[in-house]
Amino acid sequence: MPLSAAERMKRYRERIKTDQSRHAEYLENERKRWKRRREENKLPPLVKDMTQKHVRAKRRFWRKEMKERRRKQRERDDMIKNASVMISPPHSPRHSSNDENITPEAKRGRKNVKKERAKSYRRIKQLEQELLQKSREAEKFRKRYHRLKKKTEKPEKRAKFKVRLMLKESAMRSKLKQALLLHCVVADQIKRRMKSKKLMNQEEKRILSSVVSRKILKKYDLMKVANEMLGITRKRLKFNSLRGKGDRFRRRKYKNSISERVKQKVRDFLEEDINSRMMPGKRDTITRNKIQKQKRLLSDSLKSLHKKFLQANKDMKVSYTMFCKLRPLWIVDPKCGDRET
Repeated sequence: MPLSAAERMKRYRERIKTDQSRHAEYLENERKRWKRRREENKLPPLVKDMTQKHVRAKRRFWRKEMKERRRKQRERDDMIKNASVMISPPHSPRHSSNDENITPEAKRGRKNVKKERAKSYRRIKQLEQELLQKSREAEKFRKRYHRLKKKTEKPEKRAKFKVRLMLKESAMRSKLKQALLLHCVVADQIKRRMKSKKLMNQEEKRILSSVVSRKILKKYDLMKVANEMLGITRKRLKFNSLRGKGDRFRRRKYKNSISERVKQKVRDFLEEDINSRMMPGKRDTITRNKIQKQKRLLSDSLKSLHKKFLQANKDMKVSYTMFCKLRPLWIVDPKCGDRET
């Protein structure tokens, strides 16, 4: 297994400590580095530079950390003590101090007891060292796990942690000020655009509101805040969450909607020369959306043409209302003014 950065640094310091000249040079460089970092304000402020409020908070934090450290030390000592009690052999029965009554077998047994007890004590010491080493390794891997977890953690899960860190550390005041300023500027722009009808159309508003996740806002209880500060309503957020990614910005297609094949069929039917005739005049045109079409006059009423269409296309079910809606704009009813006599 490759060494961690802390282990490599530890070995490097041990090599330096063996050489006195290198060790003295190392200490001098460290002092210069500390002074330089202190001048550049890269280190936490000293207690004498803090306000009374921050001094009290810092000392409260130190007391809490020391209390936690002592608690862990007591737990570790109790664990070692319990392990030694479990491993230690039972006490041997006491013998009479009169050596005359002790038989050779008893002397040999006493000697074996002392030997086993000494062996047990050595084993206890060995296990204590192993336990201490394993506890250190467990602490090391626990810290590694937390560092990896921070790297792979989702951004929304780190939001509360970042806020707490900014509010806790006095050195983060400038960053907190910048973050609040950025938040106010962006929120004001989004709200102004969401409330305005001229700056953005409905589709652009849907795109802008889709950036915000309703699930995350609901998790942190920020739905009302988003409505007040960003102008994004609950209804719009719910609408974005219910629709899929592919059809989020398309109109909903209902089951009873008319297909393009039916629309084209009705259009072709009405443009047939049997059902309508084209007007010959140069001015007999209709223009819609910069598309110019020659007028056509219906040869019969729409009701008759609808019945005729259903007879010709028995597999299609089109109502009379829909048939009238599908009529193209350039196919119109004949009027008296359309007669050229």
